[in-house]
Amino acid sequence: KTQLRNALAYDFAQETGMEYTSNSCFAELYFNGEYRGLYQICEPVDVSPTQVDIDTENNEYLMELEPYAGYSNPYILTTPVLKIILGYNEPDPPTQEQRAWLKDFMTGAENALLSGDYEQVTAYVDVDSFARCYITQELFKNIDYLVSSTRFYIKGNKLYEGPVWDFDLSSGNCSKSYY
Repeated sequence: KTQLRNALAYDFAQETGMEYTSNSCFAELYFNGEYRGLYQICEPVDVSPTQVDIDTENNEYLMELEPYAGYSNPYILTTPVLKIILGYNEPDPPTQEQRAWLKDFMTGAENALLSGDYEQVTAYVDVDSFARCYITQELFKNIDYLVSSTRFYIKGNKLYEGPVWDFDLSSGNCSKSYY
């Protein structure tokens, strides 16, 4: 199947100004002189100065939404109020101090969201990143969105959504009987 879904979604996310969107390119693969097809080479979501530029030593984190504990990350945080399961991508593994800090931060963020007070929300959440990510996910009808392959990061004491990832089951590319 074509990997155009990922390429188009990443290009769209970059055009909307979404931070840290993975770079990708296409390559024709020949193995032992035999053509094996066209493949997409994609930069993984990772922490580095050229990818997700955060400082994990100073309470900055890269996390991934998990549908259940143990899905893809061995270290998780279940948020205190809404019970959302987040897997730690970085730091891996987190220290006890980092886990405690993130639990306190998420308690404040969730309480701000539930308050309905926009000023409280924006003290914790970068609303623009959530809007850009939501628009990208909805436009491409990504069925993994808010189930798995949904990333968040904390930078400068703010929660951001992104970078986007994994659009192979988007744009109608899924079985109605399974999903």
